[in-house]
Amino acid sequence: MAGSPRRRPGPLGKEIASVLREHLARRQLTQRELSRRCNVSSTQLNNYLRGIKSPTIEEFVDICDALIVRP
Repeated sequence: MAGSPRRRPGPLGKEIASVLREHLARRQLTQRELSRRCNVSSTQLNNYLRGIKSPTIEEFVDICDALIVRP
C-alpha cells in the first residue's frame, strides 16, 4: 500500500517543520546527512524543513528516528 498523499502544510505543518529544524541544529547534522539517515532525498527534506511540503507519516517517523526524537 502506498503512503499518504503529500499536501501543502497548514499552520501545524509549519510549526512541525520549525521544530524539526531546531532538532537538526541541536544534533549538529547537515540536511544532507539527515536525508541519508532517513532515506529521503535532500531536495524533499529541504522542502519539508522549509514547510513547503509535508512528509508522509512514514517519512516523518523516519526523520524523527534519525533525529532521535519522538514523533
